[in-house]
Amino acid sequence: MSNEAGFEQLAAWIRQRKTTKVFGMTEQPVQLSQEMAQLHDSAVRRAIAAAGPAPFHFARNIEGIAEPWRVTALWWEACRGLAAELPSLCPDLKPGNKLPAILSACGASVLVHWLPATADEIADAAKREETNFEHLAAASAYVQNFLLLLTAAGLESYWASANLLDSPPVKSRLGIPAGRKLLGAIMVGYPLEGTSALERAGGGNHTKRSPAEAWSRELSQLR
Repeated sequence: MSNEAGFEQLAAWIRQRKTTKVFGMTEQPVQLSQEMAQLHDSAVRRAIAAAGPAPFHFARNIEGIAEPWRVTALWWEACRGLAAELPSLCPDLKPGNKLPAILSACGASVLVHWLPATADEIADAAKREETNFEHLAAASAYVQNFLLLLTAAGLESYWASANLLDSPPVKSRLGIPAGRKLLGAIMVGYPLEGTSALERAGGGNHTKRSPAEAWSRELSQLR
């Protein structure tokens, strides 16, 4: 593939990527066959790995791992279990919260955490803030890589902030260390028969995009 063809293909995936929320019912969650789950789980695993070369400025060096992000993939049965347990794990869960419905329909939920530096590691507050800004930016670059790879694989996705999943009880239930900060839960929709009838919603900003000229400028020389 030539550079031009590769550019156009990547640009097309960037344009195609959009938020798609799919809502199920916790009382009757969407079920997946073993064959279909394995097929699409494999695509998600490939995307998780392929997104890894995202740039980062400071090596985090926790447990010998340089990357400042960590990924936890919940496959569909774990998603259904979490949807059922959320009311007990999060007593302040509001009746209208859509997270259980989304967990009841998605094929997978990929939790991306970033690892903020602590005062024990970097005593200087300004330096710690600068370092953590870099860690957060790097983890965000990872998420964008992952979203584009999901689009290339033909899978729907929704980058949810899902603050409830960052609560201590949920982290404890999922075996996630307290020092990690949730950047987003990427809800992945699998193309399965029968799911087209489920309620869907898009992102609120997809149709509000401005042309590049509105938010970019150029300098040919300094005067």
